Amino acid sequence: MDVEEEIAGIDWLKHQGKYMKMLTTNSRNIKLWKIFDKTEKKVVKSAGKDLNMPKLQNVESGYTAQLQKLFPPKHLSSINSISTTDNEEYLLSSDDVQTFLWSMDDPSKPFLVADLLGTQKIEDIKENINFSRMHPSADNLFVFGTNKGSLKMCDMRLSALTDNTAVSFKS
Repeated sequence: MDVEEEIAGIDWLKHQGKYMKMLTTNSRNIKLWKIFDKTEKKVVKSAGKDLNMPKLQNVESGYTAQLQKLFPPKHLSSINSISTTDNEEYLLSSDDVQTFLWSMDDPSKPFLVADLLGTQKIEDIKENINFSRMHPSADNLFVFGTNKGSLKMCDMRLSALTDNTAVSFKS
């Protein structure tokens, strides 16, 4: 199946020297990009009479992006949000029924941290995850919102699968 490259989410990482890094997601794929300023140079001959030393001259300059990592597809439906922990060691991603925590160093084995599907069929689900977000400074906390208007705050220190330990906020 061909997946459109329509961007569903972007998350900037902290500046690392002369490089910038950015996470993007479409409906199925998460990508880590390295962005840097690239200057094209060409050799030109000098106009001097005594020595004909070649010189380098800047021809073109601008930002360029290089794909650094492609995360394996694990989501059952379209990804609706991505968010990194404060220390940027982990990435949180959500679709309609599941939320995964990925290691940025080794994205091959993500942890399932919220699962609204359980043993149900996807067609029978009445509550969907609309978004998820990591806490800005506590790397063990995240929150997700649902189509039923509830927010659920999850603490991964209490349980790896946070469905039953989440604190619910409902208006």
